[in-house]
Amino acid sequence: MALNLDFSPRTEREQKLHSHLCELLEAHGDALFGAEIIGGWGHITANVEIFNLDSTQVLRVWGAKEARWKRPGAHIEISPFQTACAEAMRALGGASFEIDAAIWTLDEHIIEPYWNTPKHSHLELVFRAVAPENAELPTGARWFSSKETRIKDGGRLLQ
Repeated sequence: MALNLDFSPRTEREQKLHSHLCELLEAHGDALFGAEIIGGWGHITANVEIFNLDSTQVLRVWGAKEARWKRPGAHIEISPFQTACAEAMRALGGASFEIDAAIWTLDEHIIEPYWNTPKHSHLELVFRAVAPENAELPTGARWFSSKETRIKDGGRLLQ
């Protein structure tokens, strides 16, 4: 599976996550994608940060399992980029959008145990997209202020 790792970490956290991603790819190769939990650690997901055209709003979807608003994303079944595109299309209800093919940032979330799944980590490959905010959104998706979600245009997540 082709993964464009032409990514320049801008923060210490991104550097740590990028190093971890490279180590995982070296150890597990393509098995890392679509896998359940690798080595007791977790798995890779593809996510998309969707901004409105002037980057003042960011789209979030309601995650029922997590009971919180989150960026669209999913476990990787085809490729990270194709998964991010599919998630953007789903979150926008089929409305048009533009998405960069390069990874925009990396993030990591700890997933607490649920059903028969143990606590594990999601290392998120985050792509950047833009879409008009006048799109008719499906239930469970809404725009938030970029400031409200701690996003800074031209940079990365401020987490």
